[in-house]
Amino acid sequence: MFLKWSTFLNGGGNDMEWTKFNTHGESSNHAFEVMCNILFENWCKHEYKEHLKYFSFVNGSGGDGGIEAYAILDSGEIIGVQSKWFPNKMETLQFNQIENSFNTAVKVRPEMIRYIVCIPRDFTSKKVVKNGKIAENTEENSWTKLVEKLKKTNPSVSVELWDETTIQTKLMTPEAMGCYKYWFDNTEVFDIEIVKAFEKAIHSWAKTKYIPDLYSTGYIHDKLEVFNGNYSIVEKRYDRVQRIVSVLERLKKEYGDILKLKFPEKEQSVVENIKLDIELINEWISRFNRIEKLVIDGVEVNEDFLNERIELNCISSELKDSSLYFHHYSHFTPVIEILENIMDEVYECCQLLHSDYDNRIIFLGNQGTGKTAGIVAEANALLQEKSHLPILVRAKEFSTGDNWLSILIKTLALPNTWSDRELFKALENAALLRNKFHKNNDMVNIQPKCLICIDGIEESSSWSFWEERIEEAKVYEKDFAGIKFVFLARPYVFKEYYKLDFSYCFCRMPSYGDISVAELFDNYIAHYNIDLDGNNWIKGMLRTPMALKLFCDIYKNSKVGNLPKNSVVITKLFQEKIKSIENVYRKTGKETDNQSMVMEALVMVATMLVDKSDLSYDEIYSVCKEPIKSHLEDVLRFIEEEGFIYSRLIQKDAFSIPETNYSLGMQPAFDYLMARKVYEAIKGNKTIEMEYSQGVYQLLSLIAIEEDRKLLFEYSSIELSDDSKFDLVCYALANTSAEIASQYGEYIKRLMNYSAGEFREIFEKIILPVSSVPNHPLGSVLLDEFLRDFEESAQRDIWWSIPTYLRDNFDAEWRCYTEIDTANISLSNEENYLGLPLILVWRLSSVDNDVRRECRLKLTEWGINNPEQFFNLFSYCTDINDEQIIEDIFSIAYGIALGKDAQDGYLINLSDWIMENVFSDEGLIKYENVVVRYYCTGIVKIAICKEVYEKEVEDRIIPPYAYQANIMHAHEDAFSAKRMSGYGPIDYDLARYVLCDHFDCFFRTDYTTNRYFDETEKLFDEYRREYNIESLEMDGMIIAVAYQYLLDQGWNKKTFWEYVDKKNIGVDISIRRTFYPATHGTQSRVMSIAEKYVWCAKHRIEAMLANRVKCSDYGRDEKFVNDYSDLENFINTYQDYINSKNGLHKNLWLHTEQMACSQVEEYSVKSIEAWMTEVKVPEFSVWLKDNQGDEMLYSYTSITNEVAGIEETIWMSCGAVKCDEFDEFIKRLNVYWESRCDLLNVADFHAWQDCQCYCTPQEACTVQSHKEVENIISVEIDGVTVRINKLVTECTTAYAEDTESTFALPSKMLRELTGITYGDGYQYLNKDGKTIGKYVSVGENWKNQQKYLLMDRKVLEVALNKTQYKMFWLFRVYRSPSHKAYEAFGRDIMHDTDRSFVVWYDKDEYKHIELQNIEPPRTEMKEYESIIKFYYSDIEE
Repeated sequence: MFLKWSTFLNGGGNDMEWTKFNTHGESSNHAFEVMCNILFENWCKHEYKEHLKYFSFVNGSGGDGGIEAYAILDSGEIIGVQSKWFPNKMETLQFNQIENSFNTAVKVRPEMIRYIVCIPRDFTSKKVVKNGKIAENTEENSWTKLVEKLKKTNPSVSVELWDETTIQTKLMTPEAMGCYKYWFDNTEVFDIEIVKAFEKAIHSWAKTKYIPDLYSTGYIHDKLEVFNGNYSIVEKRYDRVQRIVSVLERLKKEYGDILKLKFPEKEQSVVENIKLDIELINEWISRFNRIEKLVIDGVEVNEDFLNERIELNCISSELKDSSLYFHHYSHFTPVIEILENIMDEVYECCQLLHSDYDNRIIFLGNQGTGKTAGIVAEANALLQEKSHLPILVRAKEFSTGDNWLSILIKTLALPNTWSDRELFKALENAALLRNKFHKNNDMVNIQPKCLICIDGIEESSSWSFWEERIEEAKVYEKDFAGIKFVFLARPYVFKEYYKLDFSYCFCRMPSYGDISVAELFDNYIAHYNIDLDGNNWIKGMLRTPMALKLFCDIYKNSKVGNLPKNSVVITKLFQEKIKSIENVYRKTGKETDNQSMVMEALVMVATMLVDKSDLSYDEIYSVCKEPIKSHLEDVLRFIEEEGFIYSRLIQKDAFSIPETNYSLGMQPAFDYLMARKVYEAIKGNKTIEMEYSQGVYQLLSLIAIEEDRKLLFEYSSIELSDDSKFDLVCYALANTSAEIASQYGEYIKRLMNYSAGEFREIFEKIILPVSSVPNHPLGSVLLDEFLRDFEESAQRDIWWSIPTYLRDNFDAEWRCYTEIDTANISLSNEENYLGLPLILVWRLSSVDNDVRRECRLKLTEWGINNPEQFFNLFSYCTDINDEQIIEDIFSIAYGIALGKDAQDGYLINLSDWIMENVFSDEGLIKYENVVVRYYCTGIVKIAICKEVYEKEVEDRIIPPYAYQANIMHAHEDAFSAKRMSGYGPIDYDLARYVLCDHFDCFFRTDYTTNRYFDETEKLFDEYRREYNIESLEMDGMIIAVAYQYLLDQGWNKKTFWEYVDKKNIGVDISIRRTFYPATHGTQSRVMSIAEKYVWCAKHRIEAMLANRVKCSDYGRDEKFVNDYSDLENFINTYQDYINSKNGLHKNLWLHTEQMACSQVEEYSVKSIEAWMTEVKVPEFSVWLKDNQGDEMLYSYTSITNEVAGIEETIWMSCGAVKCDEFDEFIKRLNVYWESRCDLLNVADFHAWQDCQCYCTPQEACTVQSHKEVENIISVEIDGVTVRINKLVTECTTAYAEDTESTFALPSKMLRELTGITYGDGYQYLNKDGKTIGKYVSVGENWKNQQKYLLMDRKVLEVALNKTQYKMFWLFRVYRSPSHKAYEAFGRDIMHDTDRSFVVWYDKDEYKHIELQNIEPPRTEMKEYESIIKFYYSDIEE
């Protein structure tokens, strides 16, 4: 532990000596490095003062790049230090080590100007040897020679020696005294004492709150990870910097390629802007490069540019408007893509590098939310991993008169010989010494911190004292960068924290706490060996980690049995806990059944501790009465063992006898005890003059409602502010038992009716927290009742469905400041449908389509795992008066039906409900909506397909339907509207692209008569008669119907569309001014309420038209629609769910190593064409054989090598021919036949789904499987017919809302042959659940990309052999210049080479034939003329 240096320090003079170098259990080498690093930091601060910009410890194994620490000056110059533990005479080997370190240092950091070498001894100087000669091989001479040598190679770097004398001198400076005491004060401080302080905490005041085996990381850990600069966040920052530099370098290169183009004179401004941007990009790259090493070393970067935006001169629209854009698309597009995102990406990177905090962070969380457990667990983890050094401080133990020095000295039990600055410096030494390089990561480093964590500020006697300490902590930031402060308190301690100077330091913890009870529950129940005996409702009733812990303490090692619902209310849990320990104490025989010494002692101590942080034994003894007095010592010991209090020995001075002092061990328990005492007082009509903490009032409000059935404001003896009254009402009702809460339903509904703002607060504070409790009367059922009371859905939307923060109209009645936030709702499999799922159904009404999508995904996943519960939810919600909710919940029902494990019972019950309620006479009128009908048809079809439902109903579910319905109402004033002008909120985009253009197919005229078809004319007649008008056009009719639909939902011009001034505008205008509307018929991300209902109106109009009017393709083939998927794209929630899950997987590229590889690095026409014309045949065996037991059925791979200017694309597909026809097929490959071109066009050698709109893989495998077309090619040559079966089919579906995706899947024939019964686009399973096939997509569209379809080789072989089919593959290898090379070289370069091959496996080898281009026989003109006449015979001349 203690190492003697060569000398001994005894207080001054030339004979100063060193001894007892305290390594604190570390190696002497590491300890010496740490000490020198700290001294070096002190010296840098003193030497360079304000010119010192950054300082970093490189706490690696052996240092990083020849140094252990370095400083960066504002000039960019670097000063580095290298410490070498050479306690004995240095020989050549040691000097060589220094030389190597120096050379590495200046190579890695060429900005180095001073290089300091520290060694723990003074060199030997001149020495007289034999014959009176002077020795030349002394250490001093060797050092001088080394310096001279290094100076020659690096004249700008000063090499300096810190020997023993220099280090002694620096240790004696005032700022280094803390360092000196740490290393030479002969005490086992810090490391042991800090661990002791931690262990003392977890065995005393934190004992009941932290169970190591049960804790998992949560909110506190996530925040501290960033605050401390842990390895994971350093890695993230470094990765982001690398990415940004890469993007900027790519942009610069792409700009350079554009500058090679010849711009016309009038577009020279584009050239100038690009040149300016390149300069700016270089500057930003330089900025990021300058901080790269700092980021790697975990240094907190503080650069002005982190607060800047990258403001480029060139904009996307300017480039798109260039005359060169069209012909040089590939030059411009990469730049435009980068420009569209670069500002946000750079900003996000800068935000990640820029800390939101200084050296302080403050967590605010309500009682029982796991603050103590979270910070104790984090401290334990830091101590175990030796990254940072945590110190736990209990706020309650300190008050007026204390300062940071006394706080730390008392906490760590140090002698009073330290100053605050000495102690902080010593703590920095200790943190740096403990830190070990992260063995799993050689890339990044961290800057070790001493983390001073102050818990429970609300428990302290003076909140203002701690507010002063928080402000004071800021003072230490500059001089002690290695010291950080963490504070934890309840929110009421800092009621108006946003007004404080350090408001940016606060973090509000989630309402559920550091970690939700749902995450902890199962582990706790198992750990405490509790048998719930079917009482699963308990999980929802326990709101906080504290409540869960109390419950487990009470029922440990027992069976719960028939438990009253109010028994898990937090006050009841405290009551039961105290009762249980009272019984345990009685069993010791020290009190009778009539005595309650434990309870009385607890109340007595709690009362005394209201004004004091701790109590002596004598103080407690002086106020207690018999029988407690006679048993006081024993009672106090007992309640300490139970964690309610904790004790410690305090010695006032060296001559005093230590005495035992007692303090609170469980603050919420004492809040309960005080609340209990206050409650007894107010029950006795005593006026409460003393103010108590919010925690006491919260539990008091709970006791009052549980035991007296009163809300706290009903007691006249307590004075509370209006805000406090509201908050306490919410707390009491959210935490009381369901039985009592049921009496307040109407009261809460009256409060909710007061305003949208009050309603949203009640939702956040009462409804949402209790909705996880099954059938809670104030939960989602109450919300459901309240929302159903709105007769008009648009009016309800103002309260429930719109975003909170909208521009302008701050004084509007509908404006509020509480967001309806359901993002944190997580549905467990035990969730009752009338709980949180019901809330998510109501959120489907949102005008924010991101919110809708999130809710659909959550409900779909929950419904897949809980189909019976979902069916109950579905049945319950199908009469909600919001068309958007109805559409979405039917879409979810359909998505669940498509699932691979969809239960027969679910399909049967759902199909029964649909036949009775949707496809009945009444249902066809009620649900006259194409969306609803499409999903219902699909659900019943799935049930029929799985043979669990009768096929006879199929005729009833296919449109058109036989029912009599009135025409939809129209708004007469809108009959004159046109699609190009719109009407009111139905603007041009909605009128044209969403409505009228979409319905044109129903209003085609007969091309022979130029008149509407009879059914269309009849519809016009009905509207003309109904509204007594003579003329009516399609546009006016459609827009008028849609507008009337808006009005029917409660939309009105004054509330939604009025614009008087900025302070008086309608809801929809405010939404439009905040969020950009979509264009060209797509849905806006955030819709106006009018847009929401225009989409709903569209679906109703569509259903009405489809059932009344024939649909026609430009006046031909008119017919009634029998499949709504020919009209509309429908959301598939199951596909969305599968896509979201698949997006988490990292897929592999296959066999791309040899693609787009040129042996010539020259970028020229000659090298590109040489590569293109290579006669090399692809290695088919590589593509087909090496797929880990799978056969490749399909592949599309495109790789571009812009450096070489080349691009290679390989398509692969496959087919099968009967074995006895296969030889004939091979013989005919290079003979012309009519469909032979299909073999050459490998990209399209697949079947496809004949759907006018999107079709998902699940639908292609089930309800739309009959729509597979072009799956066989019949070849008849010389009387011989060969049938070629395509084994792959394709379908296209929506993907990520605004894009679409094409999937390759096994063809219908192949699915049947291999027994595939399920496919979701990514995997294909048989009835036993075995994976038969899988589809993978990697890369990006229009860039480097690969998609492939694999199938189990053994299953495939068995299936083909059994049916006498032989398989073949088609390969198409397409080589071309890259798009940029095309544009650069123009007509001077060859366009492409295109080769196709047929490959088959025969006799243990892959054989192939290259397909030749064969001209078809010349067709006689008469044949062409007859074809032309056939198609155009009915066109009048």
